[in-house]
Amino acid sequence: MSGTEIILIRSSDYGAPVINGTQGSLTAALKAALQDGFNPQPIQSITRSGSTATVTFADPHNYNPDGLTKILLAGIDQAEYNGIFEPFNVTQLSVDITVTGSPATPATGAGMTAKVAPLGWSEVFSATGKAVFRSNEATSTRLYLRVDDTGAATTDSYRSALIRGYETMADVDTGTGPFPTVAQSANGLYVTKSFTLDATPRNWIIIGDGFEFFLLLAHGYSSTHNIYTSHHFGDPASEMASDPFGCLINGLNASIYNNYPDSTPSQILNSWGGQNGHFMARSYTQAGGSIQVGKQGNYVAGTGHLGRGNIPYPAPLNNGIYHSPVTVHEASGNVIRATLKGILQPLHTQPLGHGALLPANLSPIGRRLFAVATAFSNATAGETHFDIDGPWR
Repeated sequence: MSGTEIILIRSSDYGAPVINGTQGSLTAALKAALQDGFNPQPIQSITRSGSTATVTFADPHNYNPDGLTKILLAGIDQAEYNGIFEPFNVTQLSVDITVTGSPATPATGAGMTAKVAPLGWSEVFSATGKAVFRSNEATSTRLYLRVDDTGAATTDSYRSALIRGYETMADVDTGTGPFPTVAQSANGLYVTKSFTLDATPRNWIIIGDGFEFFLLLAHGYSSTHNIYTSHHFGDPASEMASDPFGCLINGLNASIYNNYPDSTPSQILNSWGGQNGHFMARSYTQAGGSIQVGKQGNYVAGTGHLGRGNIPYPAPLNNGIYHSPVTVHEASGNVIRATLKGILQPLHTQPLGHGALLPANLSPIGRRLFAVATAFSNATAGETHFDIDGPWR
């Protein structure tokens, strides 16, 4: 598996785990998306014509017909057929994939299987409702994400899980070098899972690679506001040749189960300084500990939020679309630390609409962009565009 392969997983994918207002639902979903994959299917046969291989199943595989959800093939004698592929020509009983080389056709193997591809992380420690995840990539910072999804069932905290990064961890509850520190955020950062304390499924999306990922969650406060709050963990593209503590965590600084509050911290831009819910393990000097950081994009009058700009769409001069890159900055010394290359800031207000796909030939970076309606306020939503082709680094 390539650590730079961009993986998009949605709660609507068949067999995807459910995130809801019950204990442990977030840790289970993260384990499936990051490490295990899901919806495993035995492969009946693989035949190849040129660079196109047709993978056939005895029973309906239920993989997403839009082909955006990638699948992982394994157990095949010919190495070229093993790995992560983006399916196309999807039917109920088959998918086509593009392979390299000239592997034998038909393929052979005693246990040929397919499943929804995970991002390539590992759950290194776990307990009931708790988990610690770490990238498998040797060239990443390999810092730790601790998720505590054990909120008491009779309290509002059950609707949210808590996250915190660590430089080292000895078990699921013991670590050093926390970011944020307890002084910076007593409980850590919040991931609001659900508006209700029950098993009602909530919509979610995970987009990322072996180095970093975004978790987007719509906790269902209102049927007319089924928009997503954004969370992040991992290594954005550093401006430094070596940045062993260049790991960013982004979450909510409070539980928002009963609201979509103004100034959702995951979506604020253009505030030079620290922003609520944004922390890195250390500064660019690699000394000290956790620092609060912020995100920066192009200023758009009247808003400091992703996807709420005042430029008309389509742009009147060329009928096109405008974007800004998003950087991560340290306030001290006015330092640009890294770039979030997986996302772009639209300079228009919700130009595409949630779930829309901007094709590569219309994209300013020549890659497909996937639009997600991201939380802004009680009345409106912004929009974030995710590069689903990559690589991000």
